[in-house]
Amino acid sequence: MKARRWTAEWQSKHPHSTRWLSIRFNVSDPPVQLFDLLERQCGLHREAPVVPPFGDEQEVDYGCDGSGLFNGWTETEARTIVDTTNALIRSEFAFTPKWRKLTLHDLL
Repeated sequence: MKARRWTAEWQSKHPHSTRWLSIRFNVSDPPVQLFDLLERQCGLHREAPVVPPFGDEQEVDYGCDGSGLFNGWTETEARTIVDTTNALIRSEFAFTPKWRKLTLHDLL
């Protein structure tokens, strides 16, 4: 198995019902296989805007709309989307993203 040269974590803002997968990687070695997996098998899409690279690091977010209020996820959607995505990432890359609940300090 090729060494993983990226990191990913689920992130959410209050009220933490809808998450997105934030992926950080070196711009010279983007995780194309991961991006393909997220788009084709998990139904996630790259969120806009894409933040410009900071030095040689790039961060992109993947997510999807739900059927709840303001396109948020219902509890069932949250369980299904996160569990399915985590299982696929774990089977392909032997890695499970953690969940980081962002605070006001993180967002400023």
